[in-house]
Amino acid sequence: MPTHSDTTGRRDGPAALARTFDILRALADEPQGLTLTEIAARTGTAKSTLSSVLRGLADLGLLERRAGLYGLGVEAYALASTIVAGRALRRIARPYLERLVDRCGETTLLAVLTTGRQHFTYIDSIESPKSIRYSVPVGATRPLYPTACGRLFLAYAPERDLDRYLEDERLSARTDRTIVEREQLRDRLREIRATGVSVTMGDYDMDVGGFAAPVFGADGAVEAAIVVAAPLARAEREPAFFVRAVTQEAAELSRVMGYREALAAAHTNAHAAG
Repeated sequence: MPTHSDTTGRRDGPAALARTFDILRALADEPQGLTLTEIAARTGTAKSTLSSVLRGLADLGLLERRAGLYGLGVEAYALASTIVAGRALRRIARPYLERLVDRCGETTLLAVLTTGRQHFTYIDSIESPKSIRYSVPVGATRPLYPTACGRLFLAYAPERDLDRYLEDERLSARTDRTIVEREQLRDRLREIRATGVSVTMGDYDMDVGGFAAPVFGADGAVEAAIVVAAPLARAEREPAFFVRAVTQEAAELSRVMGYREALAAAHTNAHAAG
């Protein structure tokens, strides 16, 4: 039987979330900022309660206080920007994922780095029509070092960020093919950077092969990755075909994103793979 504290916690949880949302929405409506009294009036929250909530949101970077006025913080704007950018990227990339599924007959995915840059997340997926196929839910996150997509992001990361990642990350074996030696991983990342494509064969999931290529923005930074994932037996049968397909589609998408060197690089990689 639930205790009084259990039931109170259930009631307070959704109420606290709603109160936080009301505060952020009120501040979003008033870019010049609001006083504590004004926020209390707009949200119907007692000042004593509101003060502690505002302190917590400020600690998270979701709001900041300037000259007695509260306004949205850097983290709130960063979160909003990421959401908008992700939605736009999915919309732009969708036709290329669809074309890649048609070409390869395998599951295709769109991935971006998470905010902490320690993992990546799938923001779109189109599954293979075949009965035996790779399947992963949109929103799923994966580690960087043992995956095709993750290694791609590491290969294009600034050297300082890569050094920090390798210092902090524990490289544990997911399968008997996972690279767990740091220098060996660095060698693989240099190879990925040189060829513009990342390939794994059972490194993260022993039954899956992955092929990932970078999507560049107009500034030359990697914005996302396109991935083809297939059951290992099919991936090992035609690796050059998958490499060619994923690099070409990623290059076409990069061109649409404003990157002008992508097509030439894709043609070079396709020629090398063939």
